[in-house]
Amino acid sequence: MFRRSHGHRAVSPVIGIILLVAVTVILAATIAGFAMGMDVGNEDIQAGVTIDVQSATNTIVVEVVTLGNTDHVDIVGEPADGLDGGASISESDLEELDVGDTVRINHDDLESGAESGRITVLGVKDGNEQVVASEDYDLS
Repeated sequence: MFRRSHGHRAVSPVIGIILLVAVTVILAATIAGFAMGMDVGNEDIQAGVTIDVQSATNTIVVEVVTLGNTDHVDIVGEPADGLDGGASISESDLEELDVGDTVRINHDDLESGAESGRITVLGVKDGNEQVVASEDYDLS
């Protein structure tokens, strides 16, 4: 009834191994391409900024050391909002700072009531902002 056929195989072992390796390589390339092509988009904004509150001279010194991955940095917070009309600096001096820029905010530059608070430096990248440094100050 049943006849056994010896010596006939559907696929030779060499061709089977080649097909198995080919499928594995294609699958690995597809997964790698998908993983490499993913846009993270939530990368932290980083910049090197020093904020030095000098109580002896009633001065805040902000220096941009490195931009890291930012386009520029901006100074915000109480000192930026509380600049006196006759100040030696203006709000535009606190915006779009680059490497090597140093901003000095003196007690005389601030309106009454703005002598203490928190100075904050924002890193800006592609329109997104993130705090890169902040410091409490009291220049009264």
